[in-house]
Amino acid sequence: MKVKKLFFLVLLFLWSGQIAMSQQPYAPCWHPLNLKGWNPSMDPDFQFNKATIKLQPRFQNINLNANPYQHYEGQLCAMITMNDACSTTPSQDAFNFIGCNPTFWQYIDILVWWGGSASEGIIVPPSAPAIDVAHMNGVKILGTIFFPPSAYGGTGEWIDQMLTMENGEYIYAKKLYEIAVAYGFDGWMVNEETYHGGNPGWSGFIKEFEDCKKADGNDHMIIGWYDNSMNVSSRQGLLQNGIYYMQEYASSKHINENLQRWLGFGWDEEDFVQRNYMGCQQDIASDEFSKIFSKNKHNASVFIFKPEETTWKKFVGNLIGKPSASGETAYSAMKSSFKAESTYWVQNANPSSTDGWSAQVCALSTAMSERSVIQSTPFITSFSAGLGKHRFVNGEKRNTQDWYHRGMQDILPTWRWWTEAGCNLSFDYNWDDAYNNGTSISVEGSLTANRDNLIRLFKTNMIIKSGDKVQLVYKTSVSGSIGGKLGTSINTSE
Repeated sequence: MKVKKLFFLVLLFLWSGQIAMSQQPYAPCWHPLNLKGWNPSMDPDFQFNKATIKLQPRFQNINLNANPYQHYEGQLCAMITMNDACSTTPSQDAFNFIGCNPTFWQYIDILVWWGGSASEGIIVPPSAPAIDVAHMNGVKILGTIFFPPSAYGGTGEWIDQMLTMENGEYIYAKKLYEIAVAYGFDGWMVNEETYHGGNPGWSGFIKEFEDCKKADGNDHMIIGWYDNSMNVSSRQGLLQNGIYYMQEYASSKHINENLQRWLGFGWDEEDFVQRNYMGCQQDIASDEFSKIFSKNKHNASVFIFKPEETTWKKFVGNLIGKPSASGETAYSAMKSSFKAESTYWVQNANPSSTDGWSAQVCALSTAMSERSVIQSTPFITSFSAGLGKHRFVNGEKRNTQDWYHRGMQDILPTWRWWTEAGCNLSFDYNWDDAYNNGTSISVEGSLTANRDNLIRLFKTNMIIKSGDKVQLVYKTSVSGSIGGKLGTSINTSE
């Protein structure tokens, strides 16, 4: 009798576990034939996969540059793998601490949700939280269409399917446009490594997508293109149909040569700078950096392939899918990850630094003006980095479950951390105490009596009116030991 009861309990436990797994919503990924009749009702998790935030407009103001060698012209595309497997990407992130959570959006113009595999699916839209946090910061986000090399399971059949025409239309181009609109993201990155872009049908495919977006007034939507080839001369048809072209690694060595080709294709120099992306693997070496950027101007744009390998996966890769994805080991790993992310994007942890021009590896803050969307009131931030040991509401701890959710990020300080000479303060995320969500900013260091310590935080373009109010919530280790002032300026020299 006892054995039977135990057996029943084991079956009940397993059955309950299967129900729990089946209730977990996932972001989709597909092969081409899965899309032919697609509509939102075919995604059982559509309500969890649809973004809620529209792409926010950015502004430019050269008077608010952190250093004199920053410029706006060149764009940056980051190709980031944010989940270990595309078929098991949680729709609304997860109850662990180690999610890939980029925070330096002010240096990114386009994010590619990099993924796809022959076995799981080659068409991969971004998850809703990733779309929301990118859009909140004014960053376009693209899904990936990955045609793998034959050595990794790629087949020309998938390309033939994708380029299918019916009644004179590229039906998959139209369907991919519909999917991007339905989920709320900004287009697709075509990674064609099977035939390396050799099929002439791609020009018509791109044009079909462009015609769809123009008919609906979605001019912000784009198609990016990469084909693992240095052969630019045969890409004229693609370029004339409006793609954003990602060139092979080390292509920065041939910028002037490529510019002449682009001019011959009917582009002007501004088009070349903003739609032609030099490929870089993770870190940008000084010789590449100086060719893409100069102190006087930008010569091209840049795409960075998988920077998260050195800023995130290096620290958490051995924790993914394990119990240690939560708890003290995870907290330590993410502390290291955020520090590495800061080092990657910001020279000397201060965007006013110009030391990048003489460094072996150059941080992007050396040459790229910080972007910002802060143009209206009310502007509210709780400095959430999109993860937490707890959940806080108005300073009260409500939950003690580890979590990450990219869509729960706030707009973080534009300048991290721009301090004046002589300021001996350091800054870090604090997930032991927060006002809302899961993180706050801790400020530590020694202060000199009767001396101000100026810290520039947010680049804004707001009209401040008489009667407007500012609220700052903070704690100190010693009550009454510190005071704060708010300053505004129309340029960074004041």
